[in-house]
Amino acid sequence: ADAKQTLLTSINRFRLSQATLANLLGIEVELPLYPFEEDIKLYELIKQNDNIETLYECALLNRKDVKSLELEIQSDKYKRKMNYSDFIPKLRLDYKYSYQGTARYGLGHNSQFILNADIPIGENIGYGTYTKLKQEEKEIRAKELQLIQKKRDIKNEIINHYVSAKFSKERAGIGAKRIEYATETSRLAELRLNAGEGLLIDVLQTQTEKTKARISYLSMAIEYNIKQIELLYDSGQISIENLLKDYSP
Repeated sequence: ADAKQTLLTSINRFRLSQATLANLLGIEVELPLYPFEEDIKLYELIKQNDNIETLYECALLNRKDVKSLELEIQSDKYKRKMNYSDFIPKLRLDYKYSYQGTARYGLGHNSQFILNADIPIGENIGYGTYTKLKQEEKEIRAKELQLIQKKRDIKNEIINHYVSAKFSKERAGIGAKRIEYATETSRLAELRLNAGEGLLIDVLQTQTEKTKARISYLSMAIEYNIKQIELLYDSGQISIENLLKDYSP
Protein backbone atom coordinates (compact mmCIF):
# COMPACT_ATOMS: atom_id res chain seq x y z
CA ALA A 1 0.00 0.00 0.00
CA ASP A 2 2.87 2.34 0.84
CA ALA A 3 4.54 1.57 -2.49
CA LYS A 4 1.31 2.19 -4.37
CA GLN A 5 0.86 5.57 -2.68
CA THR A 6 4.41 6.56 -3.57
CA LEU A 7 3.87 5.42 -7.16
CA LEU A 8 0.69 7.49 -7.55
CA THR A 9 2.44 10.56 -6.15
CA SER A 10 5.36 10.09 -8.54
CA ILE A 11 3.05 9.62 -11.54
CA ASN A 12 1.17 12.82 -10.66
CA ARG A 13 4.42 14.76 -10.28
CA PHE A 14 5.67 13.39 -13.59
CA ARG A 15 2.50 14.47 -15.43
CA LEU A 16 2.74 17.96 -13.96
CA SER A 17 6.36 18.15 -15.14
CA GLN A 18 5.27 17.03 -18.61
CA ALA A 19 2.67 19.82 -18.73
CA THR A 20 5.18 22.43 -17.52
CA LEU A 21 7.74 21.38 -20.13
CA ALA A 22 5.15 21.39 -22.92
CA ASN A 23 4.05 24.87 -21.88
CA LEU A 24 7.64 26.14 -21.98
CA LEU A 25 8.09 24.63 -25.43
CA GLY A 26 4.91 26.30 -26.65
CA ILE A 27 3.15 23.09 -27.61
CA GLU A 28 -0.08 21.44 -26.47
CA VAL A 29 0.02 21.11 -22.68
CA GLU A 30 -1.73 17.74 -22.73
CA LEU A 31 0.87 16.28 -25.10
CA PRO A 32 2.83 13.57 -23.20
CA LEU A 33 6.55 14.26 -23.32
CA TYR A 34 9.05 11.58 -22.32
CA PRO A 35 12.81 11.97 -21.81
CA PHE A 36 14.92 10.33 -24.47
CA GLU A 37 17.62 9.26 -21.98
CA GLU A 38 17.31 6.01 -20.05
CA ASP A 39 19.60 6.96 -17.16
CA ILE A 40 20.65 10.13 -15.37
CA LYS A 41 24.38 10.84 -15.48
CA LEU A 42 26.75 13.33 -13.88
CA TYR A 43 28.05 15.79 -16.47
CA GLU A 44 31.16 17.93 -16.08
CA LEU A 45 30.11 21.17 -17.77
CA ILE A 46 32.57 23.39 -15.89
CA LYS A 47 36.32 22.93 -16.30
CA GLN A 48 38.01 21.31 -13.32
CA ASN A 49 40.52 24.17 -12.97
CA ASP A 50 37.82 26.86 -12.97
CA ASN A 51 37.51 28.37 -9.50
CA ILE A 52 35.28 31.17 -8.24
CA GLU A 53 37.63 33.99 -9.31
CA THR A 54 38.14 32.47 -12.77
CA LEU A 55 34.39 32.19 -13.31
CA TYR A 56 33.87 35.75 -12.04
CA GLU A 57 36.49 37.17 -14.41
CA CYS A 58 34.88 35.22 -17.24
CA ALA A 59 31.51 36.73 -16.33
CA LEU A 60 32.89 40.27 -16.48
CA LEU A 61 34.24 39.55 -19.96
CA ASN A 62 31.25 37.69 -21.39
CA ARG A 63 28.08 38.84 -19.64
CA LYS A 64 26.14 41.00 -22.10
CA ASP A 65 24.20 42.78 -19.37
CA VAL A 66 27.48 43.91 -17.77
CA LYS A 67 28.94 45.01 -21.10
CA SER A 68 25.76 46.87 -22.03
CA LEU A 69 25.76 48.85 -18.78
CA GLU A 70 29.48 49.64 -19.08
CA LEU A 71 29.02 50.95 -22.63
CA GLU A 72 26.01 52.98 -21.53
CA ILE A 73 28.08 54.63 -18.80
CA GLN A 74 30.89 55.41 -21.26
CA SER A 75 28.38 56.94 -23.67
CA ASP A 76 26.85 59.11 -20.93
CA LYS A 77 30.30 60.34 -19.88
CA TYR A 78 31.09 61.30 -23.46
CA LYS A 79 27.79 63.17 -23.81
CA ARG A 80 28.48 65.00 -20.56
CA LYS A 81 31.87 66.15 -21.83
CA MET A 82 30.20 67.46 -24.97
CA ASN A 83 28.11 69.84 -22.83
CA TYR A 84 31.28 71.68 -21.84
CA SER A 85 31.36 72.99 -25.40
CA ASP A 86 28.79 75.57 -24.21
CA PHE A 87 31.71 77.36 -22.51
CA ILE A 88 34.39 76.89 -25.19
CA PRO A 89 35.25 80.09 -27.14
CA LYS A 90 34.81 79.90 -30.88
CA LEU A 91 37.64 81.59 -32.80
CA ARG A 92 37.41 82.75 -36.40
CA LEU A 93 40.31 84.10 -38.45
CA ASP A 94 39.58 86.09 -41.64
CA TYR A 95 41.98 87.42 -44.24
CA LYS A 96 41.23 90.27 -46.64
CA TYR A 97 43.32 91.40 -49.55
CA SER A 98 42.53 94.63 -51.40
CA TYR A 99 43.93 97.74 -53.12
CA GLN A 100 43.86 101.13 -51.44
CA GLY A 101 44.63 104.60 -52.78
CA THR A 102 43.58 106.99 -55.55
CA ALA A 103 44.30 107.33 -59.17
CA ARG A 104 46.37 110.47 -58.50
CA TYR A 105 48.58 109.08 -55.83
CA GLY A 106 48.51 105.49 -56.94
CA LEU A 107 47.12 102.24 -55.60
CA GLY A 108 48.77 99.99 -53.06
CA HIS A 109 48.26 96.50 -51.74
CA ASN A 110 46.45 96.13 -48.47
CA SER A 111 46.28 92.91 -46.43
CA GLN A 112 44.16 92.50 -43.31
CA PHE A 113 44.01 89.67 -40.79
CA ILE A 114 40.88 89.76 -38.66
CA LEU A 115 40.53 87.58 -35.56
CA ASN A 116 37.05 87.19 -34.08
CA ALA A 117 36.28 85.36 -30.83
CA ASP A 118 32.80 84.33 -29.71
CA ILE A 119 32.86 83.60 -25.98
CA PRO A 120 29.63 81.85 -24.89
CA ILE A 121 28.54 81.80 -21.28
CA GLY A 122 26.43 78.65 -21.53
CA GLU A 123 22.71 78.01 -21.61
CA ASN A 124 20.71 80.56 -19.57
CA ILE A 125 23.86 82.51 -18.68
CA GLY A 126 25.61 79.30 -17.65
CA TYR A 127 23.06 78.20 -15.06
CA GLY A 128 21.18 75.91 -17.46
CA THR A 129 24.37 74.22 -18.61
CA TYR A 130 25.62 73.83 -15.03
CA THR A 131 22.30 72.27 -13.96
CA LYS A 132 22.43 69.90 -16.91
CA LEU A 133 25.99 68.84 -16.02
CA LYS A 134 25.07 68.16 -12.38
CA GLN A 135 22.00 66.15 -13.39
CA GLU A 136 23.98 64.03 -15.84
CA GLU A 137 26.69 63.50 -13.20
CA LYS A 138 24.06 62.10 -10.81
CA GLU A 139 22.67 59.82 -13.50
CA ILE A 140 26.14 58.51 -14.34
CA ARG A 141 26.88 57.91 -10.66
CA ALA A 142 23.60 56.03 -10.25
CA LYS A 143 24.48 53.76 -13.18
CA GLU A 144 27.99 53.21 -11.79
CA LEU A 145 26.48 52.11 -8.48
CA GLN A 146 24.07 49.89 -10.41
CA LEU A 147 27.04 48.31 -12.21
CA ILE A 148 28.87 47.74 -8.92
CA GLN A 149 25.80 46.07 -7.42
CA LYS A 150 25.30 43.92 -10.52
CA LYS A 151 28.88 42.68 -10.30
CA ARG A 152 28.42 41.94 -6.59
CA ASP A 153 25.22 40.01 -7.34
CA ILE A 154 26.94 38.02 -10.09
CA LYS A 155 29.81 37.05 -7.80
CA ASN A 156 27.37 36.11 -5.05
CA GLU A 157 25.46 33.84 -7.44
CA ILE A 158 28.70 32.26 -8.65
CA ILE A 159 29.79 31.54 -5.07
CA ASN A 160 26.41 30.05 -4.15
CA HIS A 161 26.15 27.84 -7.22
CA TYR A 162 29.84 26.83 -7.09
CA VAL A 163 29.62 25.71 -3.46
CA SER A 164 26.24 24.04 -4.05
CA ALA A 165 27.59 22.16 -7.08
CA LYS A 166 30.61 20.95 -5.13
CA PHE A 167 28.40 19.86 -2.24
CA SER A 168 25.96 18.08 -4.56
CA LYS A 169 28.80 16.19 -6.24
CA GLU A 170 30.14 15.00 -2.90
CA ARG A 171 26.64 13.94 -1.85
CA ALA A 172 26.19 12.10 -5.15
CA GLY A 173 29.40 10.17 -4.48
CA ILE A 174 28.12 9.21 -1.05
CA GLY A 175 24.76 8.32 -2.59
CA ALA A 176 26.43 5.97 -5.05
CA LYS A 177 28.15 4.18 -2.15
CA ARG A 178 24.84 4.02 -0.33
CA ILE A 179 23.29 2.22 -3.31
CA GLU A 180 26.10 -0.35 -3.20
CA TYR A 181 25.63 -0.98 0.50
CA ALA A 182 21.82 -1.14 0.17
CA THR A 183 22.13 -3.61 -2.73
CA GLU A 184 24.44 -5.84 -0.72
CA THR A 185 22.17 -5.65 2.33
CA SER A 186 19.16 -6.61 0.23
CA ARG A 187 21.05 -9.56 -1.26
CA LEU A 188 22.04 -10.84 2.18
CA ALA A 189 18.46 -10.50 3.43
CA GLU A 190 17.23 -12.59 0.51
CA LEU A 191 19.87 -15.24 1.22
CA ARG A 192 18.84 -15.42 4.88
CA LEU A 193 15.18 -15.71 3.84
CA ASN A 194 15.96 -18.54 1.42
CA ALA A 195 17.97 -20.27 4.11
CA GLY A 196 15.05 -20.06 6.55
CA GLU A 197 16.90 -17.67 8.88
CA GLY A 198 15.32 -14.39 7.86
CA LEU A 199 11.91 -12.77 7.56
CA LEU A 200 10.09 -11.47 4.52
CA ILE A 201 9.66 -8.08 6.19
CA ASP A 202 13.46 -7.77 6.37
CA VAL A 203 13.70 -8.33 2.62
CA LEU A 204 10.98 -5.75 1.93
CA GLN A 205 12.66 -3.18 4.17
CA THR A 206 16.06 -3.64 2.53
CA GLN A 207 14.52 -3.36 -0.92
CA THR A 208 12.75 -0.17 0.14
CA GLU A 209 16.02 1.27 1.41
CA LYS A 210 17.69 0.35 -1.88
CA THR A 211 14.98 2.17 -3.82
CA LYS A 212 15.23 5.24 -1.56
CA ALA A 213 19.01 5.25 -1.97
CA ARG A 214 18.71 5.24 -5.76
CA ILE A 215 16.09 8.03 -5.75
CA SER A 216 18.31 10.08 -3.45
CA TYR A 217 21.33 9.59 -5.71
CA LEU A 218 19.39 10.59 -8.83
CA SER A 219 18.13 13.74 -7.10
CA MET A 220 21.69 14.69 -6.16
CA ALA A 221 22.93 14.03 -9.70
CA ILE A 222 20.18 16.24 -11.16
CA GLU A 223 20.94 18.96 -8.63
CA TYR A 224 24.64 18.87 -9.52
CA ASN A 225 23.93 19.12 -13.25
CA ILE A 226 21.54 22.04 -12.72
CA LYS A 227 24.05 23.92 -10.54
CA GLN A 228 26.64 23.59 -13.30
CA ILE A 229 24.19 24.97 -15.84
CA GLU A 230 23.56 27.90 -13.51
CA LEU A 231 27.32 28.45 -13.29
CA LEU A 232 27.52 28.50 -17.09
CA TYR A 233 24.87 31.22 -17.13
CA ASP A 234 26.44 33.19 -14.25
CA SER A 235 29.84 33.22 -15.97
CA GLY A 236 28.41 34.10 -19.40
CA GLN A 237 29.49 30.78 -20.94
CA ILE A 238 26.08 29.22 -21.49
CA SER A 239 25.56 27.95 -25.03
CA ILE A 240 24.20 24.90 -26.81
CA GLU A 241 27.74 23.61 -27.30
CA ASN A 242 28.64 23.91 -23.61
CA LEU A 243 25.34 22.42 -22.48
CA LEU A 244 25.84 19.36 -24.70
CA LYS A 245 29.49 18.86 -23.70
CA ASP A 246 30.25 15.13 -23.33
CA TYR A 247 26.55 14.42 -23.92
CA SER A 248 25.80 10.97 -25.30
CA PRO A 249 22.09 9.99 -25.43
